[in-house]
Amino acid sequence: MTSEIKMVKKKLRYRVVTINGDHYLIDTGYPFWKGLLPYSFWLFPQTSFRFKDEKVLSGLEIAKNEGRGKVTALTGIGVGLSFFLSSIMDYLNIPTSRLLNGTILLFGLTVILFLHFYYNRLNKENLAQILDVKQLKTEKLLIRPKSISHFVNYTVLYTVIVGLSILFFTGFIESGNIILLLCCMSFFYLLIFCSAIMVAPHKTYGKLANR
Repeated sequence: MTSEIKMVKKKLRYRVVTINGDHYLIDTGYPFWKGLLPYSFWLFPQTSFRFKDEKVLSGLEIAKNEGRGKVTALTGIGVGLSFFLSSIMDYLNIPTSRLLNGTILLFGLTVILFLHFYYNRLNKENLAQILDVKQLKTEKLLIRPKSISHFVNYTVLYTVIVGLSILFFTGFIESGNIILLLCCMSFFYLLIFCSAIMVAPHKTYGKLANR
């Protein structure tokens, strides 16, 4: 059995898994709870939509393997900015209570979720112009890492993002610093986006769950 996973250009949450000449489209952003618990992509079957039309495949405009690089770059930028801005943080503290800071943080994370869902809806609408998934047969796929190195590299990256997120969250609630709030929102988005790396092209493979 031959298996190949590719990203869809400008729709990085979608993957095309090719198994023995058949193509399966999967949505790494659905269901939403898998985005918050990304290891579930390797533990549980993923719903896919089967199609064979090569014209549809070309219309999806398969992208290069950029997902992991973008997350790594954004993580590095976030860490770099946090150190660069540390010298002016004391001037950006909001004299508010922890309860109010927690409320502000919750509102900021809600904004990120709203933007995330809005972007996903636009992706679905654009995808529907190329491929009507409602008319396709569904299959259950198992996604697995090809090597232990991908598992280790992902685990390190995910641990760093989670650790920094917790640090920023607690830091903002304690200090009410505006920079920390922006870091909280940025790293929360990275946490949501991490699920896409679980189905990384060339690093993972897919197989039918019932075979």
